[in-house]
Amino acid sequence: MFFSFLGSQNCVARFLVCCLRCCFWSLERFLKFLNKNAYIMIAIYGKNFCTSSKDAFSLLMRNILRVATLDCITWFLLFIGKLFIAGVASILTLVFLRLFQEFLPTVNYVLVPI
Repeated sequence: MFFSFLGSQNCVARFLVCCLRCCFWSLERFLKFLNKNAYIMIAIYGKNFCTSSKDAFSLLMRNILRVATLDCITWFLLFIGKLFIAGVASILTLVFLRLFQEFLPTVNYVLVPI
């Protein structure tokens, strides 16, 4: 049904489907985030899911600036870690190709071995 509306010629139907898709995507992301924190609260305090969800949401709302700051810092650190891993893998590959160049005569270009 979604694809039939998306492929239709009706602009209003396509706009409505795109808006609903965006809203449901946002709702899904929020519920996954809240669900994860609710399970953490269940593990810590041993309460039921609804109470833990309420407690997790109120804790997040009381510390919204800390949560946002921590989210930005962890995103940046994970990005730096990904760059570091990719750089180390590239350097090790370059060293390997340079050391064993006589055994690998089919590599034409070291930077782009296509």
